[in-house]
Amino acid sequence: MDSSLHFQQAFGYHLKTILILWVLGMSIIGLPMILLLLFLKGIIVGFTVGFLVGELQWKGVTFALLGVLPQNMLVVPAMLIAGVAGISFSLRLVRTRLVTRRDSIMPHFTNYSILVGSMFIIMTAAALLETFLSPLLMQYAIN
Repeated sequence: MDSSLHFQQAFGYHLKTILILWVLGMSIIGLPMILLLLFLKGIIVGFTVGFLVGELQWKGVTFALLGVLPQNMLVVPAMLIAGVAGISFSLRLVRTRLVTRRDSIMPHFTNYSILVGSMFIIMTAAALLETFLSPLLMQYAIN
């Protein structure tokens, strides 16, 4: 297996996910879409673990713990934090643009962008885990 290709794919997937969350957080219309993305991520991870356990019983539990859990311990919290920050920023946009019209949005935008950028760094670490650690752990689980 080509680890550099796998890292590029995982990195690209995580980059797209974080960028989509960031863009959706900057719009009022994106608020329900953020919730939908978080919901879909939960379904995907849950289905993966459920399928492994359903097909392989206890070996599937071990396989899921060693192969799916390590990167998702970083991905899921990073997506939740970025999603909640996007929802918060979107609601602040509603408040500042439609209700009060007094507050400057730029400091909030800067904080939001820095937070999402730091979550991207965490997602990059998750891509590294997914590329280099998870295959070793899955090999260990198989043997």
